[in-house]
Amino acid sequence: MNRDIDISKFRKLDGGLLLILRELLHSGSVTQTAQALNLSQSTISQALGRLRDLFEDPLFVRRPHGLEPTQRALRLEPQIEALIDLTSSTLDTGHTFDPSLTNRHFTLSAPEFVTVTIAASLLHRLAEIAPNVGVSFIHLPEPEVFEHLRRGEVAIALGRFVHSHVDVSQVHLYADEFCVACRQGHPIVGRKLTEKSYKAQRHVWANAPSETIQRDAEFDYSDYRGSIVPRWLTALTIAAQSDFIATCPRRLAESQADLLGLEVLGLPRPEPIEVSLAYRKDNRDRGMEWLVEQIRTVVQLTA
Repeated sequence: MNRDIDISKFRKLDGGLLLILRELLHSGSVTQTAQALNLSQSTISQALGRLRDLFEDPLFVRRPHGLEPTQRALRLEPQIEALIDLTSSTLDTGHTFDPSLTNRHFTLSAPEFVTVTIAASLLHRLAEIAPNVGVSFIHLPEPEVFEHLRRGEVAIALGRFVHSHVDVSQVHLYADEFCVACRQGHPIVGRKLTEKSYKAQRHVWANAPSETIQRDAEFDYSDYRGSIVPRWLTALTIAAQSDFIATCPRRLAESQADLLGLEVLGLPRPEPIEVSLAYRKDNRDRGMEWLVEQIRTVVQLTA
């Protein structure tokens, strides 16, 4: 346990300041923060002054569109969320979590191929049953995501996890597979795709640490004619506008097929994808348990 605490600073920090900082980060407005917390604008301004003194940083810079957070403030945001969530959990006296009343904000880590397929449905569902809940999506590769989960900076992580962590539980969320996406009218449409014909195509691949696992990163692209881009949607957009083909998760390709005008084909040798949900083992937070159930429900409805 770290006992090297600056007592003078610790005494200056209270829950009210944390709530004000969180709301300022969300809204970028003193007026909106005052309205959301039912406080006066002068109170918010005074609190901001105390926060700047406490963290020894301006935290926000005034711009025409409102308050713009500094880099220090942006780095603090997940830690502030974690502190508020931990405090809320500690003070929980057994009352049932009420999604219709809560104004909590959850940070989720998920790769793009998961976010694209479930985020819209999840946010729509939450807007109906928990209108004041906020959700932020970030992308973290292994093993960074486990460390963020352990520290409480991320509530839930979704994705392909090859490794495990002693403090993190993982449960199966859904099964997917890699497929081929190409433009409508591409010469390979309507033909059986063999390993030879697949290899003969021009390829566009997505390869980013938050989107892939180690096996993908070690793939020998030199055997193929193609290009590498950092995101799946970029690869699909290129495939939709050229004779390049994209190899990507099937759920992602099917979700974008009508919008981009894509054909979705099977690989000569299908390769499965297992998507899991991970969370901290010692988390007994009713709000987080509720969010896990919402994610599972959305996955079932979008299957």
